[in-house]
Amino acid sequence: MFKKILIIALFLGTITFAVLQHVYIKNTSDVFLSYCKEAIMYVNADDFDSAKEKMELINEQWEKSEKTLEALIEHTEIDNIERSLRLAASYLESEEKSMFLSEAQVLTFLFGHIEYIDNIALENIL
Repeated sequence: MFKKILIIALFLGTITFAVLQHVYIKNTSDVFLSYCKEAIMYVNADDFDSAKEKMELINEQWEKSEKTLEALIEHTEIDNIERSLRLAASYLESEEKSMFLSEAQVLTFLFGHIEYIDNIALENIL
């Protein structure tokens, strides 16, 4: 009887952790996607100062959540995001509009992708 209770408790704990992980990644991803879209909007309007502020906010938020995300998702995804963040920031600093917009689209994809790969689906399990 004790073994059954232990197995059920472990199963429920695992399910709870998976749900909490998914909620955290989804919320984090949504915040980054929102910030990226705002930065894109500012650059399209040639408001580079506001875009730089938004990029700084993205980098600050990234630094806060990076360690947690490293524990939850693949390191290649983290590396790709870091690379893209640095490129986008450098393009923005030199006000290279088309290069920034291109890299911001990559960032948008990557932030959306971390949410997608965390989805509980047979494809992601196998």
